[in-house]
Amino acid sequence: LELVEQTAPLACCFKPNSAFFEAHGAEGWAALKRVIAAVHEAGSLALLDCKRGDVGSTAEAYAAACYDDLDADAVTLSPYLGWDAVAPFVTGARAGKGCFVLCATSNPSAEEVQTASVRAGVAAACADAGAWGARTPASSRPLGLVV
Repeated sequence: LELVEQTAPLACCFKPNSAFFEAHGAEGWAALKRVIAAVHEAGSLALLDCKRGDVGSTAEAYAAACYDDLDADAVTLSPYLGWDAVAPFVTGARAGKGCFVLCATSNPSAEEVQTASVRAGVAAACADAGAWGARTPASSRPLGLVV
């Protein structure tokens, strides 16, 4: 929390990685909530690095956890399951929230799946006129890309 306080004047956003908090169970989740609250108290945005992406009903539960419980402003999402995995994070009651969709990650084996054509497809879908961008309320656009 001290790190957030000391660096807030220099940062427009903080991106806590949920895995490092989730690994500690309920105590870690509570600590993550405190970090996000401190980010908001400092006047910054919280981009939750959680890389969620699942079928509709599960994505809805993840969105509720990220936005309703943790109060994140935006999240990172995996595009692999399509629009159904993205929609709960940026439509309906969560219109106005943000997301960054994985497109070109830096992990060593990314090229095994993230071919140039796959990356181009994700980027095109997320564009404002793309298949996902066009279905996203203006208040949640543009859909960001993780590159």
